[in-house]
Amino acid sequence: MIEETLESLLREKGFSYSGYDGCFDFVARKTETILLLKVLDNVDSLQYSQANNLKAISTTIQASAMLIGSHTRRERLADNIIYDRF
Repeated sequence: MIEETLESLLREKGFSYSGYDGCFDFVARKTETILLLKVLDNVDSLQYSQANNLKAISTTIQASAMLIGSHTRRERLADNIIYDRF
């Protein structure tokens, strides 16, 4: 569900994108902006090593890395808020 919503939003905003399996699920680009996106329903399932790998890759290619999810173990995430992990 989250993936379909994300793909629709990327298309609507004019990004070209591709899906991957690994430390990120989507790479999106629009002009000079590059996004590495990891999609998880439960954001608590992101491991510290995965976050570090995502950070290393995004730094190397000058991209912005983002984790997109809907809830933690304890609560649903609110819309229009940026949360911090690790």
